[in-house]
Amino acid sequence: MKPPLLCEKRYDVSERDNGKRAHAILMGEKNRIEKRMEKLGLSLRLAREEDIRNIHHRTRESFSEEAAQGISLYDLYRFIHHGYPAVVVDRDGEVLAYDLSISYDDRHKTSYEVAVAVDSKLSGHGLGYLLSTYGAILGWERGSRVRKSSVHPLNIPSVKNLLNYTGFHGADFIPDFLGQMGPRLVLRMPLTPNAILNQGVSVKAVKQFVNTRAKDVEYRLLRCDAFSEMVKMYGESRFRVIAFIPGGVFHDGPLFLATSLEP
Repeated sequence: MKPPLLCEKRYDVSERDNGKRAHAILMGEKNRIEKRMEKLGLSLRLAREEDIRNIHHRTRESFSEEAAQGISLYDLYRFIHHGYPAVVVDRDGEVLAYDLSISYDDRHKTSYEVAVAVDSKLSGHGLGYLLSTYGAILGWERGSRVRKSSVHPLNIPSVKNLLNYTGFHGADFIPDFLGQMGPRLVLRMPLTPNAILNQGVSVKAVKQFVNTRAKDVEYRLLRCDAFSEMVKMYGESRFRVIAFIPGGVFHDGPLFLATSLEP
């Protein structure tokens, strides 16, 4: 878990052993997200087979040609029938945003977030974070206890959403993912109410942490493109990337904050 001083608390951890209360809190958050979409004149629901073409179109609109080719029509068919992709649709049924998630039958019943996409005309509403959180709750409902994903370190909108808002941390760094996809942060978060609701961080909290803690002892700051430095850090230390810092806060360019994780 991330250091508590960095995290925005939305769930009382004293209730961690109260299963009914935890369920009620997460169902309330799920309902809040659905209501937020309704206020925008949109509907949030699980994808159906008839959505495949629309999801595929949204994928081509939202990602580079190389990235879009990694999600085929057949992949979408499998995600819909064996996962729990959530789509945001308008009144005409057009898919404007989605979270593609699927579970695996390993010992953690891992929930894997394949991709999040949001139409550019909906930017500014925080849909990426909301959908990622929604997918985490769906995974938790289905018995998953760990959520994973991966992201390019220079995909600034995504790393900001996933690290600062959704609550992932960079569990590993791979400089050449699958030998052809370039560098990737391998993301992880436990699927508990505490992790889903209390692992978001703010830039204000990060600034206070950096200004009052010992550099290279309690934290490190790394440029988002410092790939060789990240390889060394992950291989030789317990520091892990936990937050994104926009350019202009401590440095002209964007940075990652790395700390040790707590139990």
